[in-house]
Amino acid sequence: MKKKLRDMVPPWTDGMAHLQICLAALIAPSLISLWIYYAELTEHLTICSIWTEGDRWVFPPGRMMHDFVTLLHGVWPLFWVPLVTAVILAAVNRHGFSQGSKAVYLMRRLPDRWEYPRRCFALPLLTLLLGMALTVLVLLACWGLYTHFTPEYAIPPNQWEKFWAGILPIVFPLV
Repeated sequence: MKKKLRDMVPPWTDGMAHLQICLAALIAPSLISLWIYYAELTEHLTICSIWTEGDRWVFPPGRMMHDFVTLLHGVWPLFWVPLVTAVILAAVNRHGFSQGSKAVYLMRRLPDRWEYPRRCFALPLLTLLLGMALTVLVLLACWGLYTHFTPEYAIPPNQWEKFWAGILPIVFPLV
């Protein structure tokens, strides 16, 4: 494992430090996103329903829970962290080869033509791919929390259609 990791980073760096940075950029936003979503969900549950002595939420007749997509506004900005981390890490790796003895020229002359791009971009690309996978997993976890805590009769219809219609402004808030 260490040899494979060593082949994915520039020769002058410590692969474990790069790996720890990437893992922190993946795990921390995921946990923070889940925590923010849970806080948002419980706040909306207390607004829309009544807590009974039987340890469950009861919605008054005619009252529905807010849409799933409206609860996700605090979650999505944190998924930009892996993207920004990967871009910075790739830029630092690439920039390091052009410092000092200009190793970029040597790297381009090696028989393995993929050595230079692999050392610059392998770990950042892996971070991006894992970030996308974690985004889907956190989204599914949020949906699981939503359906677990909200009674079925209080979930508004057509949640997935509303999700796909409202996802673009959530993921890209400036668009």
